[in-house]
Amino acid sequence: MTNQRILVADDSEMIREVLTLFLETLNYQVDAAADGQSALDKYSANRYDLIISDLQMPRLEGLSLLKRIKSLEPDAQVIILTGHATLETAVEALRLGAYDYLLKPIEGMEVFGRLVGRALQHGALIKENQRLVEQLRQANARLEGEVAARTKELRAANESLRSLDKLKNDFVSVVSHELRTPMAVILLEAQMLVQKAASLPPGKLNEIYQTCLTNARRLQIQIENLLDFSLIERGALELECRSCSINQTIRDVVDLYEQRAAEKQLRLSMELPATAQLTVIADAPRLRSALVHLVDNAVKFTPEGGAIAISVHGGVTLPGTATPAVAIAVHDTGIGIPAELQQKLFTAFSQVDMSTTRRYGGMGMGLALAQRIVTAHQGKLTFKSESNKGSLFVMWVPTGQERQ
Repeated sequence: MTNQRILVADDSEMIREVLTLFLETLNYQVDAAADGQSALDKYSANRYDLIISDLQMPRLEGLSLLKRIKSLEPDAQVIILTGHATLETAVEALRLGAYDYLLKPIEGMEVFGRLVGRALQHGALIKENQRLVEQLRQANARLEGEVAARTKELRAANESLRSLDKLKNDFVSVVSHELRTPMAVILLEAQMLVQKAASLPPGKLNEIYQTCLTNARRLQIQIENLLDFSLIERGALELECRSCSINQTIRDVVDLYEQRAAEKQLRLSMELPATAQLTVIADAPRLRSALVHLVDNAVKFTPEGGAIAISVHGGVTLPGTATPAVAIAVHDTGIGIPAELQQKLFTAFSQVDMSTTRRYGGMGMGLALAQRIVTAHQGKLTFKSESNKGSLFVMWVPTGQERQ
């Protein structure tokens, strides 16, 4: 049985009994009154969620009962029962605040039941609205008392928003440049092919094809990085973990960057175990992508003539735990990172500051992506760096934990 209480007021005993029995089958708590005054006395003593009242009753007729109830509780829900001859009076009852009216005799109890349900729901919504309004009033009262204390925080938040807005604008500018540059190269080369392909020697054609392929791949990587970061930030990145060779992963990345390092006169080396083939349970493409970001940063920020060394170490544990892990280290002799800027190193699109982005290129999201990919593998990414003394980044990846 529900806690909703209904009062039926009608001078017809048969109608009172029929309505009471029907409403009780709907699990409502029902009381009845034989005249208007008795109904008013009951309502005054025990407030009801709904009053169903006849218009023509002894001692106190329906409209007077409606007015008295509304004076006690303006939001009281009242349904008026009326015969065809008193329809105009029923309309007057609606003007006085009745929820609705129903003509007698009641021909469909199902219709009556739905009307009762709507009236009760309407009353409940009014009470809920009043409760929410009161909560809002109390919250506003508390807020008024806290405004002075919060002013400083709001100013700080406003400054933060301004910084974020500037970062957003800088990011849009950088991303536009990074995507537009390879696209412009592809368009120019494609235009040359359209206009002069028939007259170009095979060597030149091959050079153009290679340029288009390189820049298309650059575009693909940048777009994939943006998509990966979006997936990670939404918590939607799904890893496909299986046994993968760390040795092969490092070889693949070194092969990828050998030419670029040579063009910049960098010594790129790798140190792998002489006999052991180290494996981990991981998403191999994602793990390779994380290492690519570290090596890419090393190549980008190491001046000509510098050195980059990639090494792998087995038999170690995840820092701060007893979990067996493999450590992949990337050490460079690059420009390093000032201590005061290291705290935001893994913040996406920062690349320490946007002046660095403009000077060295890139979108400033490589380290953020690497850190999030390693974290998704339940590993850690640590680093040591000093300004003008190079950097050391280490990926710590658990070896045997199966992940879905």
